[in-house]
Amino acid sequence: MAQYQYTPDEEIQIHRESAIRQLCQPFLSHENGLPEWVKNSAAAYVREGTTPDNRIIILFFNNRVFDTPVSIACLDFVGMTSIQIEEDFARWADPEAAGRRAEQGLSIGELGGHGNGGKCYMTQMFEDFAELITARDGKGCRYGVRGGSVAFGYVPNREEGKDFGVPNIQDAVAASIKPLGATIADLPKAAKALVSQARGFTLVRGVSPRYWNDHEACHNLIESLLGHHQMITALQICHIFVVVNGTAYNGGKPLALPEIEPMRGFETPRILSVPETLRDPVTNQNLSSTHHSQMPVGEIRIYTSAKNMRMGRGGKRQWRHTVTFHTKRSGVIGKISMQALDVDSSFKDHLYCECNLESLDAYQQNNRGPLAEAP
Repeated sequence: MAQYQYTPDEEIQIHRESAIRQLCQPFLSHENGLPEWVKNSAAAYVREGTTPDNRIIILFFNNRVFDTPVSIACLDFVGMTSIQIEEDFARWADPEAAGRRAEQGLSIGELGGHGNGGKCYMTQMFEDFAELITARDGKGCRYGVRGGSVAFGYVPNREEGKDFGVPNIQDAVAASIKPLGATIADLPKAAKALVSQARGFTLVRGVSPRYWNDHEACHNLIESLLGHHQMITALQICHIFVVVNGTAYNGGKPLALPEIEPMRGFETPRILSVPETLRDPVTNQNLSSTHHSQMPVGEIRIYTSAKNMRMGRGGKRQWRHTVTFHTKRSGVIGKISMQALDVDSSFKDHLYCECNLESLDAYQQNNRGPLAEAP
């Protein structure tokens, strides 16, 4: 390859606000935004090395109870320092932010992201404001953004909103969830035990959600979480509870992935290796799926469903009726509907798949939906 000599500019110039708004386009809905908050909380627990029993996440929905504003919130019992806020959370498009401060030897795997989703949801989907209230080891911070803006800052200012004293975590949690129409007594039993011994907590809260019609929107959003591909790992490794207007949802039981009963005789997945050489249908060029043996051979896992997945009641099976793409480096990097596959067979309606192929990592998009066009 010929050498090209030039003197690059010292700084890459970019219109920051416009760039952020483009990054945030995939998160212009509660269905795609709220899973980002949950995923961030799950990553915080894994980063800390928290035991599975203590990985508790609580989602709050408040529909103007006792004159409190309509809000959506997510609570975990890890907490953040001002250093984490300023060097990790506040940095846009930093894929290393979620895992940078993991305990030695721990990896957050697919719970890491692109450094955008949670903040994008905060900036776009709430009319009034969105903020995080957090505390860790006796110090607290309040950091937020006005509705419609992408510029975050301490609340009400740096002097009062950064590193203020938090002598009692339980009292701080109680004060933080009060505007949500909830008290410590309303929390699930497991959370009550945890809050009294936690070193910290983080509550992310958005006020006056856009496109919200109270109960119906709340129920539909909760149900949609059970099928969202960014929720799968969090639901498997954490206990995620929901409190609506101060009352435990689902009888106080944690949310769970809907069970998919396999077809009789096909209880285990069929595993196929991805060929190491694939032909590009456009150029007819042979391409290596392993970057010439620099990456492991990929595989496709095909699972079956006894019931037609296109006709799942309430959409629960439909949400899983996909091909999800995974890599070891990034976890879930995208998905497509099974209906998008050019396969003329009704048997397709009873299948869902996982494709594990490291070379696809470069083609993931910000919303982790369909992958970018690639050879």
